[in-house]
Amino acid sequence: MKFKFDAVDSETSSEFIFLFQDSKFKIVIFFSIVLFYGFGNGYVYNPQDWLNLPWVKTVHSITSDPFNVYIGTPEAIFIFNKSEKNIQRTLTSSDGITGTIRICAFDQKANLLWIVTDNRLIGYNPYTNFRLELFPEFVIRSIGIADTHLYFLTDDNPWRLRKKDHKFQMVKKTDTNAIWFGERNTFQVTNYPFLVPYFYLDENLVKHRIGIVFEDRKTLWVGADEYGVLTYDLVTKQLLSHFRLGFDIGLITNILPIDNNIWFLGSDGFVEHNPKTNQWQQHLTPFGAIFNSPSILLQPKILDLRRVQGISSIVAQQNNYWIGSGSEIYHYDSKSNSLSPILRFFAPIQKLFWSQNRLYFIAGNRLYRFETKTKKIDTIFDPYQKITFGVFDIYRTRSHDYYSVYGGFLSFDTLGNWRLHIPPGIDLSLPFTTLTGFGDYLFFGSPNGIITYHRNTERYDYFTTKEGLLSNNVTALYADSNYLWIATDRGISRFTYRNVLPK
Repeated sequence: MKFKFDAVDSETSSEFIFLFQDSKFKIVIFFSIVLFYGFGNGYVYNPQDWLNLPWVKTVHSITSDPFNVYIGTPEAIFIFNKSEKNIQRTLTSSDGITGTIRICAFDQKANLLWIVTDNRLIGYNPYTNFRLELFPEFVIRSIGIADTHLYFLTDDNPWRLRKKDHKFQMVKKTDTNAIWFGERNTFQVTNYPFLVPYFYLDENLVKHRIGIVFEDRKTLWVGADEYGVLTYDLVTKQLLSHFRLGFDIGLITNILPIDNNIWFLGSDGFVEHNPKTNQWQQHLTPFGAIFNSPSILLQPKILDLRRVQGISSIVAQQNNYWIGSGSEIYHYDSKSNSLSPILRFFAPIQKLFWSQNRLYFIAGNRLYRFETKTKKIDTIFDPYQKITFGVFDIYRTRSHDYYSVYGGFLSFDTLGNWRLHIPPGIDLSLPFTTLTGFGDYLFFGSPNGIITYHRNTERYDYFTTKEGLLSNNVTALYADSNYLWIATDRGISRFTYRNVLPK
């Protein structure tokens, strides 16, 4: 009997033929092939490797333990460390919190965070990752925390859960000492008149409705929809601090290192992250918004260009910036603050890349080289005709240029040699829409997740929502020495790939 397969990740289409008759030997050979080519990386999701920041529309719950504050949103629960004053992590579907989150409430006696989703009640210990799942036969409207029981308000009679054996029982009345979360809440916004008129005005003068509050000793935690949380001193009634939780700036198409910070470019604005201070800042860019910032992205000429035509890509070379906007490429000199068009094309500009005094750009999923001095445009072709069929992104090292295409990627070395790489098990019609790298690693984003490639060992690893992604629809990537920064259609993630991928 013959067993035949085509070799992958090779310039040739060599075929290997194994002749055998023993069925056990056939199984051993098959699994050897699978392991060698890396179908699945065996990575088990570890919450310490991920920081997920999904978009925040509504803050519906706030609760706390002595060390953390838990902020509930429909997409995730944000865990805010009180002493370090930042988001430590989030609980998402990767942590087994499936479905829309509706209530979260911390139970100090049981040392569990109780989470109500669409069809289940989850008890979660954030320090041990212990998770208990229960399936009540009623819809939970509110949850009350008492010493020995949990109480639930439903569409009908109230229920309670005995903590020691997790038995549900219908009751006529609830414990008067229970602390309530959900539709019935012990802490009502209207109980704090100093919050009038019950909205928060952000730096762009956008109003955010205050919908939830929670007392934590002398601090009042306040949830502001489409923003995050605020803290007030309950003695002085003064605002202490404010923290954004998620950043809804529309579809993110680029992640760029600019001004020593990491910038996320969205259709409705920018998000700026300072790696040294671990601070995040959102910049919405409606007409009329003016920013007191030296950043290239917030200069009036760049903002006006973005508002009129949009910005698809930016590349920097010292004080010079090349910007893709609509069907044109612009040059911006930050010293003279001059912005001028240098090329008008027949198709929208998708990506820009600067290399050896030449500007490469992708338009209409085709790759072109533009000589900035002579204004000459050349079309790039590869011997596999993959670029002709569609190219999406470029990444350059000292020895190679890499191009992401349908079903894989191309490499082009300094000697002029092309090579086609096809990851095992990949649909050849799948577009690799974004590409980045650092050191020996390449990272490819697609509508089906992320693939990593080690350039020396030629090993592939695969990451989806099962391994920690907020969404498999990856729209932009950027890698530094420790982290892979990921934009999806549900938010932003930071993956500590150095802890996971083989050296």
